[in-house]
Amino acid sequence: MRFYIFFLLVIAACACSRPQERTDEARSAPAPAPPSTVQDNRRVLAVFGDSLSAGFGVEAGLSFPDFLQRKLDAEG
Repeated sequence: MRFYIFFLLVIAACACSRPQERTDEARSAPAPAPPSTVQDNRRVLAVFGDSLSAGFGVEAGLSFPDFLQRKLDAEG
């Protein structure tokens, strides 16, 4: 029983601590610039399928969706 009371007192003491104050560096740090947005007007094609259509086990750029993308880019 004493252990539980001690445990509760320790938790209460930890809960009453003050939050850390921010340093001057943290206050004056500029906000990061938003990422630049590049307009991509290409249409999106979703390919549903299994591991063959996803290209598992083949080199990068040799999957069926990559083939379709190259074909669409070539034809405009």
